[in-house]
Amino acid sequence: MFIHWGVYSVLGDGEWVMNNRKMSIASMNRWPLSSNPTEFDAAQWVSLAKAAGMKYITSPVASRWLRMFATKQNQWNIVDATPYKKDPLKSLADECRRKA
Repeated sequence: MFIHWGVYSVLGDGEWVMNNRKMSIASMNRWPLSSNPTEFDAAQWVSLAKAAGMKYITSPVASRWLRMFATKQNQWNIVDATPYKKDPLKSLADECRRKA
């Protein structure tokens, strides 16, 4: 299963939202502060994938704009730059290991 999501999902216009809406970097940089995927449920995602017969999950996590995982390289990641303050990809990986 290929999962493609990120802070841009809040705007409902895909990863090309900056281009599609002709947004400035300054405007786009405000969105991480409001990104809070409180309904994210790693167990639900993994259960759905397994029920659909998926053997693995992949996600384009190394985005240049905002990393969807914790990193020590910079503070521009979902853990440090958003109110969510959690690492959803770690949760997803942990759940995959539990359900393996």
